[in-house]
Amino acid sequence: MRKLIPLLFLVGCSSTPLVPPPVEKAEPVVYHPALPTPLYPCVANWKVLIVDNQPYVALTYQDNINLAICGVKVESYIDELMEVVCHYRDGSDIQCKGRNVTTTISNE
Repeated sequence: MRKLIPLLFLVGCSSTPLVPPPVEKAEPVVYHPALPTPLYPCVANWKVLIVDNQPYVALTYQDNINLAICGVKVESYIDELMEVVCHYRDGSDIQCKGRNVTTTISNE
């Protein structure tokens, strides 16, 4: 038994402490929303009609429909741009209220 006790002291702890490897902190993935598709000018053939010395501006039925469609595209474009703007703001603006915008996506 007396020979066993000195053997236990030789097997004890190491003199240099083990240092764990540095842990790399993962950066969160930042979502950047895509910009909306660009707008193109709407073409319409405006006609000026003079009736009883009064000028009137006129469109054909098809040009009127094309301008209405163009107006809807402009509204959609502005809404998509507002989503991009609100994405990078804190959401406290009146224009950004009610928009569901996510700013970051975590890796965790």
